[in-house]
Amino acid sequence: RLRERYDQSLEVIQSAGSALPHPFAMGIVWEAAGDIHLAGRDYAAAHADLFEAFRCFEESCALPGRLLSCLKRLLIASMLSQSRIDPFEAVEAQPNKAYMVVLF
Repeated sequence: RLRERYDQSLEVIQSAGSALPHPFAMGIVWEAAGDIHLAGRDYAAAHADLFEAFRCFEESCALPGRLLSCLKRLLIASMLSQSRIDPFEAVEAQPNKAYMVVLF
């Protein structure tokens, strides 16, 4: 069901033409893509999509709970993909470095 909603969202975004969707809406789409990849055990793709979702949520000034939830899944995907890239070293994540204490 999530996959169907994700596909529908992509169709709507692509049919919008030159109109730029709001970053929060794009964050939701990227987050859904990351969840789909996590469920399919494609951890590298999940890591990339969840990072895009996190970046979009950060840009749209999303609620801290939404941002933190996405950040948790991003870290899980990062660990499962055995990525050597530290998500907290990204420029977008610098203001959220304090959450690392909450996460672990």
